[in-house]
Amino acid sequence: MEALHLTILFLLSLTVVHSLNPNCGLPSQGSTLRVYHVSSPCSPFRPKTTLSWEESVLQMQADDKTRLIYLTSLVAGRSFVPIGSGRQIIQSPTYIVKANFGTPAQSLLMALDTSTDMALVPCAGCVGCSSSTFDSTKSVSFSSLACGADQCKQVQSSSCPGTTCSVNMTYGSSSIAANLAQDNLTLATDSVVGYSFSCIQNVVGGSFPHKVF
Repeated sequence: MEALHLTILFLLSLTVVHSLNPNCGLPSQGSTLRVYHVSSPCSPFRPKTTLSWEESVLQMQADDKTRLIYLTSLVAGRSFVPIGSGRQIIQSPTYIVKANFGTPAQSLLMALDTSTDMALVPCAGCVGCSSSTFDSTKSVSFSSLACGADQCKQVQSSSCPGTTCSVNMTYGSSSIAANLAQDNLTLATDSVVGYSFSCIQNVVGGSFPHKVF
């Protein structure tokens, strides 16, 4: 019965995705954040090969089941979970949102990936990133995180070749080099001051989506 309920939910959600023709330029209203499925016409991450309706349902079911198993394992008998612990296990963003970083705000379409513990944002000058990047030099609220910051201590594979906390990580089959940073984040009309994220400097490999949130 539980499997039947899950299947019905998948069918309903997929029907919405395929039946609607969303206005991709329509802004969020108030605190209501517009969220698009990764297969939506508004998504830059939609599959290059169109899946059949049945294939889409099976793919969504498999991704959600794997994600649930992994997230459950994170809290089982553990009091501390390191940042970025799920990057090498699941890389399957399902939803897309528009996020505004910095002051003044710079808009970026971000993939929501619940298996990733921190935001990965391509910054200006990044080698191997998409053409759409965040320019930290144009944000008056941007700051790099130092090696002694608490966030740096929680990140696996962090290093300090200089004064800024650097991170080397994998996302799928891609290798990523980034610096930890902070800036203001705005989703719809709600703002988070001093939001921590990885400011990507270099990407090698083709499995990394343009931006992960």
